[in-house]
Amino acid sequence: MNKLFGAVCAALLVMPAIAMAEDMGCNDVNFGDEVLAAFPKIREACQGVTMKDGKAYVQLKAEVVAKDKDTLTVHMMDRQNKPVSEIKVAPGAEDRANVEGKDTKFKDLQKGQDLSVYLEHDRWGLYSSLDQSNMMKIVSRKEL
Repeated sequence: MNKLFGAVCAALLVMPAIAMAEDMGCNDVNFGDEVLAAFPKIREACQGVTMKDGKAYVQLKAEVVAKDKDTLTVHMMDRQNKPVSEIKVAPGAEDRANVEGKDTKFKDLQKGQDLSVYLEHDRWGLYSSLDQSNMMKIVSRKEL
């Protein structure tokens, strides 16, 4: 009986922690110093939080504002759809983005398109999807 009681108590303690991690919102994220220094308006830009391999990843909305042969410039949007930061990235030739639910090569993106990118909560760098293991190369960033 004592073993069963102990197992039930342990399960009850663990379940809220698991639920809390899955239900984590933008205001619950403990951003690392590196992220806050590089992107001070990260909380405003956060569109949602996803857990992967025990780590919190912030979903961000980016609008393409310029494109050339080697780089893509995006405005990172806040939850009111206002630009808060401008980031220029140099994606790889095969890097892809999620544009309105469609897998799209960066080279095929057009000005005005919105895409989702992800940021690990405690490490500065952008991922084009949660399935990517390589961060995009960030060329420049400035606050708007």
